[in-house]
Amino acid sequence: MRTLLMTAAVLVSTAASAQVQVSLTFANATDTLSVGKGDCNSRRVVSWTSTGTACQELTLWLTEGTECKETADQQTTRSVLTSIPQTTLNQTRQGTFEIDLSLLPFSNPTDSGTRSCGVGGLEQAFRVCGATKAIDSNVFGGTTCANSVTKATPAKILYDANPPGAPSIEAVDGLDKALRVSVSEPAGTTTLKVYVKLADGTVVTSADQGVGQGDFEVEDLENGVTYQLTATALDAAGNESSESEAVEGTPTKTNGFLEEYVNAGGKEMGGCGAAGGGVAGGAVLAVLGFWLFSRRNRSWLEQ
Repeated sequence: MRTLLMTAAVLVSTAASAQVQVSLTFANATDTLSVGKGDCNSRRVVSWTSTGTACQELTLWLTEGTECKETADQQTTRSVLTSIPQTTLNQTRQGTFEIDLSLLPFSNPTDSGTRSCGVGGLEQAFRVCGATKAIDSNVFGGTTCANSVTKATPAKILYDANPPGAPSIEAVDGLDKALRVSVSEPAGTTTLKVYVKLADGTVVTSADQGVGQGDFEVEDLENGVTYQLTATALDAAGNESSESEAVEGTPTKTNGFLEEYVNAGGKEMGGCGAAGGGVAGGAVLAVLGFWLFSRRNRSWLEQ
């Protein structure tokens, strides 16, 4: 009985160790990567991890669509990638390889249209697939491969060459050597960009930020100069929309309290008691109230 139990335990242990699992991911352990037509001459790194005992190398390929079959030959469209040796799978258990995005295997329609990486107006999903085999735990010696194929957990590539819709500039406020700009956020947008131009179309500066971060504040501008502002929207694949309609904005010098007081007819007397009382003191308070709540200086309070 003891021998039988020991034999059963060995068989269970062998079966458990013979299992193999492989996962494929991109940077930061994400399983999905968005790319656009501007990425087609670049490469992306894929990470792999394995557990258990593989009986053969891990074959890798790209395919169009949503399903990884057991071999690359079973896919209608595919690009074969490098393979990971069996010893590397079983000993190192993790590593990376690169994908040339120009190899994304687009299928072309029958109407003589062209579908390839770099063509605009397309949206297509691809899978990074992998397959190996585990050791057959039912065969003594542990060198025979199982009949069934073990497919890796695939990574997904989304090719998106459709930019989001153009945003609109909803408000522009003049600040001291700066402009505050409110921009709408079209669906699918991940980043907004504002261009600041002179009247002749020369771009002076630009600023970008993620959605949900509130208004832009574009600084280092000249007071009294009227600028033309436009905005664009970018998606996760880097596609940039067309520009919004132009809106004008003019930075405005912000006076300090003393300047506002003098401009309002007060006198720069100096000293702690210069304001005095009565009419003079009331004038100071009136100017102070005007200065604090003027539109031009409200931005100072909000900072």
